Amino acid sequence: MNHNNLISAASFLPNSLQVPNAWVGHLPFAAWLINEVAPKIFVELGTHSGNSYFAFCQSVVENNLSSKCYAVDTWQGDEHAGQYEDSIFLAVNSHNEDRYAGFSRLLRTTFDNAVNHFADASIELLHIDGLHTYEAVRHDFETWLPKLAPGAIVMFHDTNVRERDFGVWKLWEELQAIYPSNIEFLHSNGLGVLQLNNAPAEKKLACLNSPAAEKKLFVNFFAALGARQLERFDLSWQYKPQLVNLEQVIHNKDVHIGNLDSQIFHLNQAVATRDGRIANLNQIIFDKDVHINNLDLMLHDKDVHIRNLDQIALDRISMLQEMKASTSWRITAPIRNIASVFIRNRKRIQLVNSLLPSYIDSCGGLIPAVIKVAKVLKRDGWSGLVKRVLILKARSGTPIENSQLTASSYGNYIATMEPSADDLKAMGKIAQNFTYQPKFSIAVPVYNVDAQWLTAFIESVLAQIYANWELCIADDHSIEPHVRPLLESYAAKDKRIKLVFRETNGHISAATNSALELATGDFVCLMDNDDEIAAHALFEFASLLNRDSALDMIYSDEDKLDMAGNRYEPFFKPDWSPEALEGCMYTAHFACYRMSLVRELSGFRSEFNGAQDYDFVLRFTERATKIAHIPKVLYHWRAIPGSTAASMDAKDYVLDSAVRALTERAKRVAGGGETRLGAYSGSFDLRYKISDSPLVSIVIPSAGRMAHVRGKDVDLLSQVIISIYEKTTYRNFEIIIVDNNDLRIETIEAIKPYNCQFVHFEGKFNIATKMNMGAKVARGEYLLFMNDDIEVITPDWMECMLQLCQRKGVGAVGAKLHYENESLQHVGIAFWNGLPDHIHRAYPGNYPGHLFSAVANRNYLAVTGAVLMTKQELFKSVGGFDERFAINYNDIDYCLKVFKEGFRIVFAAGAQLCHYESVSREAVVAQDEINLFQQKWKDVLTNDPYYSVYFDNHPPVFALRHDWTAVPSFDPLKSPVISHV
Repeated sequence: MNHNNLISAASFLPNSLQVPNAWVGHLPFAAWLINEVAPKIFVELGTHSGNSYFAFCQSVVENNLSSKCYAVDTWQGDEHAGQYEDSIFLAVNSHNEDRYAGFSRLLRTTFDNAVNHFADASIELLHIDGLHTYEAVRHDFETWLPKLAPGAIVMFHDTNVRERDFGVWKLWEELQAIYPSNIEFLHSNGLGVLQLNNAPAEKKLACLNSPAAEKKLFVNFFAALGARQLERFDLSWQYKPQLVNLEQVIHNKDVHIGNLDSQIFHLNQAVATRDGRIANLNQIIFDKDVHINNLDLMLHDKDVHIRNLDQIALDRISMLQEMKASTSWRITAPIRNIASVFIRNRKRIQLVNSLLPSYIDSCGGLIPAVIKVAKVLKRDGWSGLVKRVLILKARSGTPIENSQLTASSYGNYIATMEPSADDLKAMGKIAQNFTYQPKFSIAVPVYNVDAQWLTAFIESVLAQIYANWELCIADDHSIEPHVRPLLESYAAKDKRIKLVFRETNGHISAATNSALELATGDFVCLMDNDDEIAAHALFEFASLLNRDSALDMIYSDEDKLDMAGNRYEPFFKPDWSPEALEGCMYTAHFACYRMSLVRELSGFRSEFNGAQDYDFVLRFTERATKIAHIPKVLYHWRAIPGSTAASMDAKDYVLDSAVRALTERAKRVAGGGETRLGAYSGSFDLRYKISDSPLVSIVIPSAGRMAHVRGKDVDLLSQVIISIYEKTTYRNFEIIIVDNNDLRIETIEAIKPYNCQFVHFEGKFNIATKMNMGAKVARGEYLLFMNDDIEVITPDWMECMLQLCQRKGVGAVGAKLHYENESLQHVGIAFWNGLPDHIHRAYPGNYPGHLFSAVANRNYLAVTGAVLMTKQELFKSVGGFDERFAINYNDIDYCLKVFKEGFRIVFAAGAQLCHYESVSREAVVAQDEINLFQQKWKDVLTNDPYYSVYFDNHPPVFALRHDWTAVPSFDPLKSPVISHV
């Protein structure tokens, strides 16, 4: 037993004493016990006004312990403690936030509900002080027993009370026989303390195993200390009214003095302002007089110059008229026109000329190519032709040598779309008047970073035009000699910079958690120690939070910095996309997270180092209720050779950690699943466990057509049926064929063995009506609409779509479709001028797409109905397909209806099938369907949340646009539209 701890307990003075006083006599023992045990986790069941709990917390602070403390209570009272108002909880919560928020948390819930917050064998010290009936206390002990660590200490209050229906004494007598390592204090209603029998030798508490005589001395010692605490309590409450009155008088005096000082300050300020204004007006008048004199002189000079120019113009007009009248001018006119075209479009012609042979070949010869070029030039001009050529080159799989064009375009974006110096000044003034001034804690781990990058990172934070921030830096035991002095010099200049120097190197998660321990903000922002943020980054976050303070997470767009400080590779992200996040870590930088949720997660997990931020965001977004995206580049990721910014391949362990993080997510969300590495480094394929193997009803509208496929004539309907049955691994499905009652005998015979159900359609062709008819007879919980010109490629395609469709919030799932030549037919749909268009149509089949958009799951506003899965219940609730769209847009319209109801649309990259639609077929849509679609959805399709406005959307290939003046204006002084979960 450490006698110094006993001396320390004797001098313990609690900083919080509240009524009732039943626990006051045990406060010295509480201070001694937690210091003696030094538990990693301490839990108190039943806190009431906090006398006991805050004694434990105070001792944690005074003894510099690393314990985590949790108080569990409903703060409503019970028949023993009495019922009480919310004011008790508010007072306890306020005291806790002021003094112990870094390690203490109040769980306002029942004991039974709280038990699941803790891992088994994790609690080393437990105090039970809830409802005091025998049954209640026994239930609490047995319920929490699995959560106790080997050799844990358990305290029971009121063991010496036998009145009313208190039954703690009875349970205590039973437990003494089971757990011989125990001691009981009889003062202050009694306190029983026991240690579990499985205590390791080094953790056994000596006072619980001492001879009776020593135990008696120990009990008497703390009884005497408790009596002194009770006397102090009685005196404090006896004189409390007088102290309150004196404090109020002093407060009133301070307020009065403060008011007088404020009046004097404002008067002096008003006088100074007036004097300054008078001086400024006098200077302005003087400057105006000088400027007027200068303008008079300039005006005289201009008049003389204009008269000279007029004479020169008259002379040149006369010469031009003589030249145009000559025979040589008329003869050379055609040559001049050709030369002018070549001079104006020299670079464009060079680009087109480099691809001319492949373009002529793709068009079917020289004449068709010329005709097509003429049409494009007439409709879209040179810029349209250049875009078509670039797309042709990308589809051919040949790298586009267009880096200068992209760099120039992004340079134009920076110049046109980002705030100027004057804008930043205006933002700063706006920020000062925000009603809500959230505090941002920027948490950054530092380790051996070069001085120039460390300086640039800190300076970018200091340059923020929004001032309510703190920079929390944890140095992970850097060995480079420049790191500590540089950090300390900055901290000395700005008190908002907080530092902690770790004694050992714990790697990135441990270091980030150390930085988080310094944080006191409302929100946490994460940075790397060699990156930079835009000067208006925190302003954008604060501005958005003033529009919706309930937001839990905000993320922005980003770009990269090369070693020379040049910005490149802008990453314009989609709005909140849960399935896209599971395909790759797309939210990345720069983001802010609500601090209360960060605390619930206990920060970062070292076992996921390398992908610790990915694991963190996956867990955080599972708890968040509102997430927003700011479509502005606020973060600059420095691409140092060997870093993840330079290449994902530089850190293979990142991928392994990410796979484990996603697999754990599947366990949390769906009870299981698996994660596969994507075809491209940095992409992933998360497959949740399918629940209950539900029936899927496949609805195929068909006219029983024949088609020429891969060099032979094929019966499309029989081929798709055979393909489904022979290549699909998921077996619980039914097939419903909606035909025109005129199928060929050969077709019927070919599909007879497959037990299909037939629905006969008659009347004017209407694909929407046919699909609705099939859905009405379907028995499945899920509907899968499919064209008859489809063939299965990946056998687990249906499982891939089903596990997505089963997810909470998902309304429709589309597949990855290939043309007969294996190029891409469908990987999602974007919108242009309010009309849909397929992304990356006709690109190579293995093309990864922007942000892995062609090889990883992703959210869109719509997917094609050629292969589309949805829930039967949802299908009925939105009214199925709109039969006014007889041929086109019925699938897009359905997706938009589902999206409008708050459900997500998902492209399933792992569900691959072949769609025998002609790759060269021009999409022809009746004008009446176009008009109806635009009229119905004009208010929804003003902005596509999953396809950035900064990309050219005609066609939608995620190519950075060049005509920034045509972009819908984003006022740099305002934040964009919020997108929520």
